[in-house]
Order: sequence, then structure tokens, then C-alpha cells
Amino acid sequence: MNLLFAGLGAGLALVLDLVETLSEKSREKSHILKRQLSDQLPMLIAAGESETTEFKESLRWDVKEGRVNKKLEKVIAKSLAGFMNHRGGNLLIGLSDDGTIKGIELDCKTLRSKSQDGFERALIDLVNNQLGANAATMVHIQFLDYGGHTICWVIVDSAFEPVYLKDGNISRYFVRLGNSTRELDVREAQDHIAQRSPIGNN
Repeated sequence: MNLLFAGLGAGLALVLDLVETLSEKSREKSHILKRQLSDQLPMLIAAGESETTEFKESLRWDVKEGRVNKKLEKVIAKSLAGFMNHRGGNLLIGLSDDGTIKGIELDCKTLRSKSQDGFERALIDLVNNQLGANAATMVHIQFLDYGGHTICWVIVDSAFEPVYLKDGNISRYFVRLGNSTRELDVREAQDHIAQRSPIGNN
């Protein structure tokens, strides 16, 4: 019996060592990615909004009205859906349309957990609720310090299947066109989905 417990203990120690090693490698990869993104950020901002890049001043804090505005969250969801239904892209939160650094600090103050973790949870919850759980796997969030503020860089994957924004009982289809996000009507959406699917490309 003692040998059995000794064997279990040794096995558990090996598993814990493996988990620690994998966690360390994951942290190292995250640091490398953050450095690479930090290097690219000034060029991305200087290039301005495009088919694959969009700037949003905030997630939910309305600067003009000085209050939380849920409509801004829906605008973020539309932008993410537009990228997913096209070729993917980059959403930078904490920048005005002209690239002026605003940061996400005011947004964070409105959250239950007033931190980057709280901001990330709020953003993922937004994607889950508005676009679906599968869409949440297509967003990759990094926080970068730039110009004395924190910027949230959301790297968005292109979706294999159509992504719809839930608006009450209505499902709405958005796509990135040029440097803006546009809603397509039913016929346009059907054509777009057919063109971007493997069947439509054959």
C-alpha cells in the first residue's frame, strides 16, 4: 500500500512538473507576442483604419455623455462580426478614429473588476452574448502600454461559418468592406456567404 501511494505521489509530481513547464512556455510565448505587437503598434496606428484595422475609442464608456452606453458595446460586436465574416483583422480599443491615444482606463473604472482581467472578461462576455460562444474562440486579446495609456488589441480570426449578431429575435449579418463595417440584407448575405464558402469558391 505504501508503494502504491509512493507511486501515485511520484506520478502526481511528474504531472505538476509538466504543467509548470507548459505554463512557463505559454508565458514565454505570450511575452514574445506582446513584444512583437508593441513593435508593430506605432506603424499600425500611423497607417490608420483600413479593411483589416479599426479603431474604437472605448468599449462602453461614452466620453461625450460621461456615462456607460450599452450601444457602444453593440458597435464593438458589429465590428468583430464584420472582421469574422470577412478576412479577420485588428480592432484597437482605446484609440479615436484619427489614431489619438485615449486608453481603456475609463472603461475599466466602470467594471466590477477594475483591471485588464475585468476588461477582458467583459469583452469575452460581450462576444458570447452577442455573437455566440464559438465566436469567442476567434478573438485574441492583448493589452499594450502606449503613449501613457493602455490599448486593448483584439486580433480577430476569419470565421469558417457565418457569424450573426443577435439583436432580440433577429440575427443580423455584418461584413467588413473597405474601412467600415456594413450590414448586409438577406440576399446580399446569402451571396456573400456563398462566395466565401469552399463550395462557392470552386
